[in-house]
Amino acid sequence: TNLATSYAAGRWQQLQAAPYWQYDHQDWVEHPRPVHVSWDGLILEKDDPAWRIMFPPNGWACHCKVRGLWLRDLIRMGKSGPDKAPEFKYVERTIGQRSALGPRTVRVPEGIDPGFEYAPGSARLRSAIPPERPDEFALVGRAACMAMACPIAARQTRCRLAASALPQKNRAR
Repeated sequence: TNLATSYAAGRWQQLQAAPYWQYDHQDWVEHPRPVHVSWDGLILEKDDPAWRIMFPPNGWACHCKVRGLWLRDLIRMGKSGPDKAPEFKYVERTIGQRSALGPRTVRVPEGIDPGFEYAPGSARLRSAIPPERPDEFALVGRAACMAMACPIAARQTRCRLAASALPQKNRAR
């Protein structure tokens, strides 16, 4: 499963060039999940929010794949555009029956195992780029920043406004 998730993250990256993605259920699976079978052949735009939920793998031993398509491929299939994204029905599942903390209930889309309701590639991209740091003055606020106008607080918080209010000899270096 770790290998499949790692593969999916790389596949997400590879597929970025294709404007349309097609869900591909593997017919050789001995015990197919009905929801995955219903998604077989489904074509959505690559930016469709549904992919953030249903990009495989969608559970333990899920062998579904996604392939990239272009408009010429859709035309060859007799389609003029992508399909409509499926409606996700959420179900409650109990997880952690053998956990030291005890079991808990989670809500997941039907047909997707708990812990698999995300797209590994998109999650990797979100975590690779740190969010922009907020401006310290806006974060702390003018009144709070002025209240910190003492040498110790200015050094600890590195607040530019508080540090600039200090005499030159007390400023943090």
